[in-house]
Amino acid sequence: MKHMTRRPRWKRTCLAALAALILPCVVLAQEATEKKDTQPEVKLPTDFNLRDIMTPAGRRGPLAPELIGEKEKMFASLERLTSEGDNGEAYFGPRGGRIIFQATMPGEEHDQIYVMNRDAEGIYMVSTGKGRATCSYFFPNGQRFIYASTHLREETPPKPAGGEYEWEFDEAFDLYIANFRGETIERLTDTPGYDAECTVSPSGETILWTSARDGDLEIYKMDMEERVPVRITNAKGYDGGAFFSPDETRIVYRASRTENYKNLEIYICDADGTNHRRITDNGAVNFAPYFHPSGERIIFSSNMDDPKNFELYMMKTDGTELMRITHSPGFDGFPHFSLDGRFLLFCSNRADPESGDTHIFVAEFRPYW
Repeated sequence: MKHMTRRPRWKRTCLAALAALILPCVVLAQEATEKKDTQPEVKLPTDFNLRDIMTPAGRRGPLAPELIGEKEKMFASLERLTSEGDNGEAYFGPRGGRIIFQATMPGEEHDQIYVMNRDAEGIYMVSTGKGRATCSYFFPNGQRFIYASTHLREETPPKPAGGEYEWEFDEAFDLYIANFRGETIERLTDTPGYDAECTVSPSGETILWTSARDGDLEIYKMDMEERVPVRITNAKGYDGGAFFSPDETRIVYRASRTENYKNLEIYICDADGTNHRRITDNGAVNFAPYFHPSGERIIFSSNMDDPKNFELYMMKTDGTELMRITHSPGFDGFPHFSLDGRFLLFCSNRADPESGDTHIFVAEFRPYW
């Protein structure tokens, strides 16, 4: 997203891929071989208990009322969950007691996947520690998660090819299922081209992701029993960042229909890939859409009011009744509601916009409607 004053180091594939402002070239990386991966030992917290993944949220994180903007009337309170590293794409666990996210921790060069308690304690890595990892999401049974990774590639992950917010869709990214002991259970994709931006349906029966397998960046879904990819989008241009509605009848996603990816708009369609309609039309970079638990509204991030700054907005599913949620000097993005809608999890660099580091926050949300 080249309009921001300072490029945050969290420029992850799932955001940058969507917010890229020029058509990226797919990195022609060495094809990963399917040999058994030797994974490093995962350092689990001393009090680790797998059952804790399914526990309800208990204690809350450190409060940061000073970081609530004067105009942020929908925030009854604000918690800051991270204070080091560069963090992004955080999602609540099945019952809100755990959070999964990606981060480049101090001393590390690339993102890995981490889990922490709802109160910001007990952070530990659950990806392999190799390559670059992104786009993690819980399965609702709390025993597994899905994510995208390049860890099977022997080479060092490539860096973006210069130019602000240009990003290569690295073809070494594939989808994996892992458990919370850091053990890879299954490789889900093995086709040439980029596979990432994965999410799981509320029932856990279906996944969504973005793939370049057919020559264009499109959204696919797959039943976890049948294992047959079904293409959801068919328009030329980038499509990605898809999520199911709470009742799994609709899908919301972001897409660019311009030849040079100069803007991203929010779209919605039926779960079978029919009835696509665009619900924003502002010529800005709109991304990270997510359904409110009611299924009646969508929250998303956009730079529609200031090309150099991204804020959170909400609207009805037909694109009407637009409402700005955040008013901060730094980036606000990756919104995700708790199942009951009480808490809004999001990522922001409001604590120190000049540093470029993005951190994880939880706001107690006051509905405005």
